[in-house]
Amino acid sequence: MAWGRIASCIAVVSLAVLGCEDASAVSGPGLAIARDDATAAMPGMPAPIWQDVRRIHILCLINSDRGVVAGDMHDRLCARARDLVAAGAPVPVEVAAPGDPAIMQPDSLTLLVHVSISGAGDDRLAALAIRPWRNDPASGMLFAAAPHAVRLGSDPLTALEPALRTAIADTVPWAGNARGDRRID
Repeated sequence: MAWGRIASCIAVVSLAVLGCEDASAVSGPGLAIARDDATAAMPGMPAPIWQDVRRIHILCLINSDRGVVAGDMHDRLCARARDLVAAGAPVPVEVAAPGDPAIMQPDSLTLLVHVSISGAGDDRLAALAIRPWRNDPASGMLFAAAPHAVRLGSDPLTALEPALRTAIADTVPWAGNARGDRRID
């Protein structure tokens, strides 16, 4: 059975359990869920975590063996992630700071952009991962796009750009999949 069909069935059953009389009235960014056709494949249907999102926040963390990396690299990475996610986004996208109460709102989704750096000088390696998070237990998501290993060299942000683009494309429904793989929503 295709993963998309399984996700569709789970979403429809969840709506029925929640007592939604008209599941077609429940929509994600630009998409509606049709309860009458639970067995039809819905490849365009986003995972439950994306449904009814009204705003997206980007929250970045860069850490190394010396602790949290702040400043210009952090700010530029967050701004670039925001720009890539905002391209074609059906809702506003903004950078959030740790502790921002806006990320706790049930209609907001936060993309956690995490870069972990090891090594020194031009031999530094980074692992980049992006994971959507939402303060709504019904929209939980256990796994997200696979992390990417990147050799940073002398220009870390330029080196991270392809991995950042791919991770975003593999994470946000409107970005399309960078490798052309079938999404598992």
